[in-house]
Amino acid sequence: MNQQAQSRESSGYSPMPQTPQHETVVAVQSQSGQVSNVDNPGNTQLNLQDVLKSAQASFEKIATSVGLDIKFYEEAVYARQLIEQNHNNARNKNFSLANASPDSIKNALIQVANSGLTLSPQLGLAYLVPRWNGNAGCLECHLEPSYRGLRRLGIDSGAIDTAVAELVYEKDDFKWNDSFSKPDHNFDPFNSNRGKLRGGYCLARRPNGSFLATPVSLELIQKIEALSHGGIWKEWFEQMVKKTIIRQGFKDWPITTTGPIAQRLADMQQYLKEVDETTLEEQPVGLEDMSYLQQPPANITPARNHTQGQC
Repeated sequence: MNQQAQSRESSGYSPMPQTPQHETVVAVQSQSGQVSNVDNPGNTQLNLQDVLKSAQASFEKIATSVGLDIKFYEEAVYARQLIEQNHNNARNKNFSLANASPDSIKNALIQVANSGLTLSPQLGLAYLVPRWNGNAGCLECHLEPSYRGLRRLGIDSGAIDTAVAELVYEKDDFKWNDSFSKPDHNFDPFNSNRGKLRGGYCLARRPNGSFLATPVSLELIQKIEALSHGGIWKEWFEQMVKKTIIRQGFKDWPITTTGPIAQRLADMQQYLKEVDETTLEEQPVGLEDMSYLQQPPANITPARNHTQGQC
């Protein structure tokens, strides 16, 4: 682990029980082809296909009303694949997506239609991740937009042209100007000894050529890291910091137009705010699949209400 990754501080905050205590889990297909559920024999087993199908009416109503070219049966297949992959790769099956509340799985699939972000692995716009809801005392399945997904919403809505996340280290030549200008930031990207992490910023360019800069302090980064209970921050620290920075910047992107696309941006901003306030991030699909953390090329081009899952 390099010096940059060692600069973080971790917290011992851990409110979760050893095993999620809700009564219903879904059955998934294991790598061996056998149907199985998590090791919690007191739970009632549901068929994953039935849970996903329960979202069909709401999904298709939303997609039809706003003219989305997104198909329920395709997204249900993607969702099933993600849930099964997460279960098969999970180090602790009790906290895999198969043990998320069925309502949250249903609502996550409906949120795909609300956002317009497909779960297609080829496009990499969004994923399903397990998150712990401490208030409800259970594991939930949530839609997690990637760098690409957040940027796609921003670009399609006309809020931005592009956006990047940058990390600032103590040896960088850095000067913050204001929230509407590019910071003065000079550094050698190939130098692995840039000192301790100071923070970062999201820089978004708007269609008129102006900029939106969102600073993210080290204190906020460490707070968000402390609320995560998977090992992902230890293994992929810089990628997780950049994901956090883009997510913070996304919440500030202005909505300057009306219509379905702008509404999807507004709804996703509210959705992420609610999710971040009520749940803790768990291990995603698996450490060997970190594509959802990767920042996309800068030249990406363009292509509604969440109900919190009840346990």
